[in-house]
Amino acid sequence: MSAPILVLALIRWLDFAAFAVVAGAAGLDLVVLPRGPAELELPRRALRRLSLRAAGVLLLTSTAELGLRALTLAGGGIETAAAALPSVLARTHFGSLWLTRAGALALLCLLLRAGHRFASAALPLPIAAVALATSLTGHAADRGDVSLVALADWLHVLASATWTGGLLGLGYLALGKPGAPARLGEWARRFSRLAGLCLLGVVVSGVYRAWIELAGVSALWSTDYGRVLAVKLAFVLGLVGLGAVNRFRVLPALSPGGRRGCAVSHDAPEALFWRLVAREAALALIVFACTALLVQLTPSRHLHHHASEARSARLSS
Repeated sequence: MSAPILVLALIRWLDFAAFAVVAGAAGLDLVVLPRGPAELELPRRALRRLSLRAAGVLLLTSTAELGLRALTLAGGGIETAAAALPSVLARTHFGSLWLTRAGALALLCLLLRAGHRFASAALPLPIAAVALATSLTGHAADRGDVSLVALADWLHVLASATWTGGLLGLGYLALGKPGAPARLGEWARRFSRLAGLCLLGVVVSGVYRAWIELAGVSALWSTDYGRVLAVKLAFVLGLVGLGAVNRFRVLPALSPGGRRGCAVSHDAPEALFWRLVAREAALALIVFACTALLVQLTPSRHLHHHASEARSARLSS
């Protein structure tokens, strides 16, 4: 694997993780944290500060990717790439999507800084726009911007980011943030329902995307794309397994009057819950890394298509 691919994968990994933080924090704010109690304003402010930092990372990764794209298209040094930037932005598909993404990130930052309820309710709009721009700069756009594949990938990005980013946000709130322990049971139950819906979206869209991108089951071990996808699926299954333990074994013990014996260890259910959330968050970061590599690799169906075209060309010559 070449150095440029690894650099791009690192940038994409940071980008995916930062976007998940933003989407997950918005999900926690809008769905998980109940409205009304004044004491919840402190966790909300903590989530907004975290989202603003993540939005800053997204601006940096977007700028880095634009610079690398201009460097590749210009085929020269840094000065040549800088001179080519206006053309890249004005005349390329990537440039149009980059400007859309940059505008959405600017709106996102303004809404996060505003901080009131109406601004929070509007956050899904720029988040959805950033997710769409992300999908259309990847393999999903190979069949056109307006296609079922692009729609499936867009939904996959949104669902996976809200789910895994919610885990990262919960872990962040657990690190000494005010109000977290007292509200743990209520937050956990609300997030469990949100995570279940997101997981359904991830599975349906992910299966469809795998069917589109893989030439066959054997591609999972015979191609680089398939092998990375197989590793990603293994970590996703681990993530789902930990979530199932939290949902069906730990959450009952956190309910009012819940049986302490529902937990799977002798630890306090609260401590066990946060420890499992931390492990889920760590697995989510590994899944982001696998996804970042997949974006840089050629899907096996494309390889199969190119090989078929080459054989046809040889036979007709």
